[in-house]
Amino acid sequence: MWRRPCNTAVWTENIGGIKALTEEQAYIIWLSSIHQIGPKKYKDLMRYYGSAKAVYEQAEAGEIKSWPGWGEKTALLLEKARNARRLEDVCTTLEKQDVSVYFKGEEGYPALLNEIYDPPPVLYVRGAMAPDLPKCLAMVGTRHCTRYGREAAQTLASALCESGCTIVSGMARGIDTSAHLGALKAGGFTVAVLGCGPDVIYPPENQKVYEQILQSGCVISEYYPGTVPSAGNFPARNRIISGMCQGVVVVESREKGGSMITVRMAQEQGRDVFAVPGNINSPASKGTNRLLCEGAPPATSAEDILYGMGWEKKREKKQAQTEEKPVLSPEETVIYDLLEQGSLPYDALCQMTKLAQGALSSCLTLMEIRGIIRQLPGRIYELIYKE
Repeated sequence: MWRRPCNTAVWTENIGGIKALTEEQAYIIWLSSIHQIGPKKYKDLMRYYGSAKAVYEQAEAGEIKSWPGWGEKTALLLEKARNARRLEDVCTTLEKQDVSVYFKGEEGYPALLNEIYDPPPVLYVRGAMAPDLPKCLAMVGTRHCTRYGREAAQTLASALCESGCTIVSGMARGIDTSAHLGALKAGGFTVAVLGCGPDVIYPPENQKVYEQILQSGCVISEYYPGTVPSAGNFPARNRIISGMCQGVVVVESREKGGSMITVRMAQEQGRDVFAVPGNINSPASKGTNRLLCEGAPPATSAEDILYGMGWEKKREKKQAQTEEKPVLSPEETVIYDLLEQGSLPYDALCQMTKLAQGALSSCLTLMEIRGIIRQLPGRIYELIYKE
């Protein structure tokens, strides 16, 4: 269970007035607040000095500047940070900003994340207290998504939350934001993993989304409050997105980019990866379609994902209601009315609906995801209830 550290901690010295932390935990927070000290450098220091407190008391630039991957600049920065005022300030900041902290290997830290190769030594959390995270799924995709991608992400996230899943994403523009919105719409729990401090809203236009997540989810970060976003932060945070989940769903992705980095990390971590089929002519779907060609299970519905994860033992055949139509857009209504007369190939639908190919493909895929139609061999479409 995710919780704020209790008030029965053994450390009672007046460092920042936070008596919920042990002495060593306070020094871990101090070390984490030095932005240039990432997981690798943290491991270097802990391996050599044995504890964060020893780093604070003993680390000297002249001793560590020659270590592989360090350099004089970072070594001097660490040495300069060794002062009582900074130690006090970093702890009081957490209280002022209502930030909870969870330490690797201790209660509240996500169990799956604790098992990856380089778990963050500390997580900073804002928002609603999270329960245990059963059926935890990451949903990722390109920032430059299409309307189809946004709608697919929201539809899938909502349906998965209604089935008891937790949706984890990065609150970036595009697919990430749509995944969070879908989860929120369904009243589900959603987790935003940030590439900046947990108090920094990025991108700025997501302020409302951020506030909504705080009410029925949480934001987490390995970066100390106030850390501004930088390009190097985001690939690193992707290991957390995949690491705390059992599976990853890629909605739209180009062949290169952050989503594919998350996929690679998920595969290294032994996580299941699903891909949403996309328009073969859309650059936004090049990556997801390649994943399908390489054997990733297709995610055309929440049921596909739940079944693929082993959370549903069998697939239930979806039946459309013959008495009334589902809620459809004007374009979908045209397609639905034509298919009520019988199955039709894609070319015939394109000619009869007079829709542009991109718009038609988007409508057909969304209707497939919602369980209204299905695609037969030869790119022929029919309503699901039609036999």
